[in-house]
Amino acid sequence: MKKYNIIIIALIVIFSSCADDPIEFELYGTLKGRVFDAETLKSMSNVSITTNPATTTVLTDLNGYFDLGEVLVQSYSVQADFDGYLRELEAVTVSEGNETEVILKMELQISDNSPPTMPQPIFPTDGEIWTSNPLTLTWSSHDVDDSDELTFDVLLFDNGMTNPTYLLQNSPDTSVELTHLEYGKTYFWQVIAKDDFNDPVNSSVWHFSTRPFPDHRFFYANSENGVYNVFSSDGEGDVLQLTNGTASSWRPRMNAQRDRIAFISNAGIEPHLYTMDRNGNDVVKVTNISIASYNDFELDYCWSPDGTKLLYMHFDRLYLINKDGTGLVEFAEAPAGEMFAEVVWSGVTDKIAVRTVGSYSYESKIYLMNSFGQITETIVEDLPGTTEGPVFSINGRKILYTHDVSEFESPDGRQLDTHIFMMDLESGGIIDLSGNKPVGSNDLEPRFSSTGAFIIFTNMENDGNTPKNIHYMDLEGNNRTLLFENAEMPEWQ
Repeated sequence: MKKYNIIIIALIVIFSSCADDPIEFELYGTLKGRVFDAETLKSMSNVSITTNPATTTVLTDLNGYFDLGEVLVQSYSVQADFDGYLRELEAVTVSEGNETEVILKMELQISDNSPPTMPQPIFPTDGEIWTSNPLTLTWSSHDVDDSDELTFDVLLFDNGMTNPTYLLQNSPDTSVELTHLEYGKTYFWQVIAKDDFNDPVNSSVWHFSTRPFPDHRFFYANSENGVYNVFSSDGEGDVLQLTNGTASSWRPRMNAQRDRIAFISNAGIEPHLYTMDRNGNDVVKVTNISIASYNDFELDYCWSPDGTKLLYMHFDRLYLINKDGTGLVEFAEAPAGEMFAEVVWSGVTDKIAVRTVGSYSYESKIYLMNSFGQITETIVEDLPGTTEGPVFSINGRKILYTHDVSEFESPDGRQLDTHIFMMDLESGGIIDLSGNKPVGSNDLEPRFSSTGAFIIFTNMENDGNTPKNIHYMDLEGNNRTLLFENAEMPEWQ
């Protein structure tokens, strides 16, 4: 008896667990009917039967019967076509498990006026994959009598071929623009041609697909009317805006796994860290203690090497937090009288480099820390003029940083002749990479490319009133190439 009780309890557990995950089934019914001559009431054979939404095409038998078999449960327009007769349409609704019958009575076409030709797609062709946004649908249909004005309805269906959206109704146009197409989706569309004398002529249902979401490697911020937004690009003209709002979003950083992008936003009263998918969806606010330092738009942070955490500053404190906003811990404290301004973490050496500032932004030092948040050495002392950075190379043996070699020091942070330097952390050797930069400009915000073979950076004229542009160059500072105009805060991941 105990054995049977155990079996019964196990079955109850199994069915209870299944109840939490209901399975959705497609529901079907059957659809059949018969076609008659409206005047003589004689059955009509070889009549073409179609439906909208499309199911299949059949011909009536010798007694006028047709059977479309099992079809999805929904509403249909059943259409009968036969030479010399006017097209007949009848609306029906198929219900689950039931047999739905429809009777169609066709009338002789006594007018000499001919219906429009069946619409045909011009662009895109049926089954085409479309790679950009927006898309203009175009089609052709003409009036055989050359005297009737044609109008068109255009329907767009979702993947399930239900709930069509009318893009046009009773319009003389033979094109319509589609905007905000989703990536990686199949769209279905149909055109209905009409004149004032005959039944509407339905086209076939065509389809096209959109490309998968692009795997962009470049990310940057752009300011328009004082509002920053985050963009991604392939570097060859394909650009996507990932954030869009009245608040600013800036400083994008892709994690090493390339599945989440972090950024800073002042959507609230204070700047905070957020993350989002590569396509700009699933935005998550990560921090409750704000990210803060001496200048909001020069704030910095970094991902942990495993892509699960974010390391950021709040004045003289560094905090480590899980990417979902949990597990906040204080990671490090700045030396007395200093606050954190930038931070980067090497996944190879597990070392952390930070820049701190004093009472003024030009009072900068760059330190190395271990993975416990302890400062181990000073690698760039406070130099005359502004110093910014650092950024690790892929192997963690070198860093990039910038320094205003004019040694100009201004409380407002203006820089006159800022160069990019690469330091070998083992030998201490330093290379100036900005020997070819335009006179009167600053090279800023350098980062290594995803392969480590190039350096991406921002260049701007030192008056602070001209747009910033993103360039890249090789590791010797040669072959400077413009990538993006009116852009800054680059990331190449």
